[in-house]
Amino acid sequence: MKPLLVLLLLVFLPASGQPLSDQTGLVNTLDVESGGRSFEVRVVGNFDVSGHEFDAGSKRLLVLVDSSLERNIGEIILPRDLLGGDLTFYLNGEELEAKVSANEQISFVTLNFEGSGSNELEIYGTVYSGGNASESVTFDYWWVIPGVVAAAAAALAVRKWTAQK
Repeated sequence: MKPLLVLLLLVFLPASGQPLSDQTGLVNTLDVESGGRSFEVRVVGNFDVSGHEFDAGSKRLLVLVDSSLERNIGEIILPRDLLGGDLTFYLNGEELEAKVSANEQISFVTLNFEGSGSNELEIYGTVYSGGNASESVTFDYWWVIPGVVAAAAAALAVRKWTAQK
């Protein structure tokens, strides 16, 4: 039993004392309160998120980032109901280029930056819904009633046709 314990300590202890690899993805979920609603912002990167702050008036989300690496990469999933429109990014007060892909509900952001230690990532949007955007997804159901009627008529016709044989 003791040799197994010593072997486990040798295998697992050294890894816990080393800095994160460039490829490790830490998942941080930020609950941002605004307009009486809670928005989930997800940050995945090789850095840690130590805090966040949202200012609806300036349409700004501040994310406090701590990193032990010099080269950082991250992805952010940002609800468009919280911040939308054209997004602008700043790292420690300097504009940061980021790749943004968006659909009606989210903006998916990929960013790369250099700098270990504590960093401030600011995200500015041009549109803030105030938390009042509709949560419902519109979907046209106009075709359901004619479809049900047609299916029922076809079923009755088949039943009547098979009964006559």
